[in-house]
Amino acid sequence: MFGRKRKLCIFLNSRQYNYHVDFCSRYLHKSIIPIDHEKFNAKNYLTTKRSYVLLSIVRYIDQGIFAIELWPGDNLSGERIKEIFDMIAEKVYFSNKLRYRISSPLQLEIIEQTEIIPPIIDSDQLFAGVVYQPLTRGKAFGTLKLFLGENSSEYDLDSIELNDIIILHSIPLELPACAGVITICLQTPLCHVSLLCKNRRTPNSTIRDIVSHERILSLEGKIVRYVVGDSYSLTEARESDFKRWKKSRKSLKESRSIKDLKRDLSDIGVIKLLDVEKKNRKCIGSKAEGLWVVYKILNQFNHIIDQFVNISAFVIPFKEFDDVISVYWEENDTVNHETLQVLVALIENADISILVDEVFDMIESVKEDAQINHASGFIFRSSTNVEDLKGFNGAGLYLSEITTLEPSKAEIEIVIKDVWKSVYSKRGFVERDIFRINEKLVSMGIMVQPLITNVICNGVAVTSNILGDSEYEAFFVNCQVGGSKVTDGNSIPEQVLIYDDESGPVPEILSKSSLNNGNPILNTSDYIRIFEILMPLHEMYNTNSSHAKQSRAADVEFLVLNNADRNIVVLQCRPLSL
Repeated sequence: MFGRKRKLCIFLNSRQYNYHVDFCSRYLHKSIIPIDHEKFNAKNYLTTKRSYVLLSIVRYIDQGIFAIELWPGDNLSGERIKEIFDMIAEKVYFSNKLRYRISSPLQLEIIEQTEIIPPIIDSDQLFAGVVYQPLTRGKAFGTLKLFLGENSSEYDLDSIELNDIIILHSIPLELPACAGVITICLQTPLCHVSLLCKNRRTPNSTIRDIVSHERILSLEGKIVRYVVGDSYSLTEARESDFKRWKKSRKSLKESRSIKDLKRDLSDIGVIKLLDVEKKNRKCIGSKAEGLWVVYKILNQFNHIIDQFVNISAFVIPFKEFDDVISVYWEENDTVNHETLQVLVALIENADISILVDEVFDMIESVKEDAQINHASGFIFRSSTNVEDLKGFNGAGLYLSEITTLEPSKAEIEIVIKDVWKSVYSKRGFVERDIFRINEKLVSMGIMVQPLITNVICNGVAVTSNILGDSEYEAFFVNCQVGGSKVTDGNSIPEQVLIYDDESGPVPEILSKSSLNNGNPILNTSDYIRIFEILMPLHEMYNTNSSHAKQSRAADVEFLVLNNADRNIVVLQCRPLSL
């Protein structure tokens, strides 16, 4: 920290003082009246008449860089930044490794208007030097398998077994359950592979230079011990250690209680989401119920309504699915890998012509509204009672299918059956079996939405600072250009933390999109509007007694439309256990 009136330069021990104000209160504040934390921040981060300049010096080990970092909302002038940089460089032994990190659009604008600037680095340049990235910490034993092709669509994922530890060059959208995961490409915290490993508690990391380690590659097909922590370890293991680990893993599974699922099989017919009554919300599945709640919450806020677009979603309830598969459960109490195909065959051969007629008529009734929002078709999203549960998120386990804007009845029948069948995939069954979910109660609804492709970006947001210290309240937002998926893991999205500051929402850029030529996708105004939509959803999961003990954040999927108003469409919302 630096004093304004005199050339005071103080290096604080961050392990001893969490905040600059703590040090100032103890050593520099002369009044008997305690410092007001909010007023201190407002004065020293946001005004020209500040008493102190407050900053951090962060060491990035992989990159060999020491970065001077200001609060993302700090509007300190470029000239003062250069002056302070020079003062620090004179006093430290790492001056040749010192950089000023630009962490927000505001700071980039300030530097661009400054004639003489210090050596700078942005988030993309900084994190390009990351070699090792721990995502889910833990220890595992298993057989090492390598998937080193650059195209993940060519990987034989069906060959992956529960006791395999796998190295992936490219990141697939979905991944069967396994013992451990290593990727060469950096993962984002919200990509499906990262979420699946977190849910399964599977050790998961990125090791970008792993193909250069001949010792590790030579272990292919052998039993290895894999540890993810502050550093990683991957070494050959003994068969006896592997057997003990498998036994402990089996005991962990058996110690879990069988999860019974909630469902309502009331006959509510194919119905518009906004017309679903509160008493029937358990008829439509987690995805549809989550969006139903979004509509009910956001439509209460007048300042949000102009920014937020309700799209014409409708739902196919659980009862339609249950009518097809109930004959199986009348004769059976369990399901296994072989009998999965019996359930799939029941769906394939079912006569659902009456349901198809209802869906066809509903599409006709909402088609005009879909065209207003430049929809190119309809997307049929799985909406089950076996996802977004405490301890089981089910990310990416079930299918979504797309139709044209004017689908035939034959097309509608095919997509309904394909979505229903996806609940009985081998991967979905294995995942549920690991968590001892009662298969007899599994139900599949379908949420149908206009497929809007004329968008600036699609995005995923979590209303929590999942990357760092929870004392700093922030929402974590990922977005990617056009129709490119945030969750696929093979491209870097624009990643931003939006801090809830006294002066208003403040975005900090963590990375730019790898698909947008180094340009930002969204601007500060967009992020402020996104924050305003996210806040009521966040508060809902903090005050709703049914979620209060298990969730402290909302996980929201959204679009920003490519229109004059840059409207925001929420596609789905779910509680996230932290």
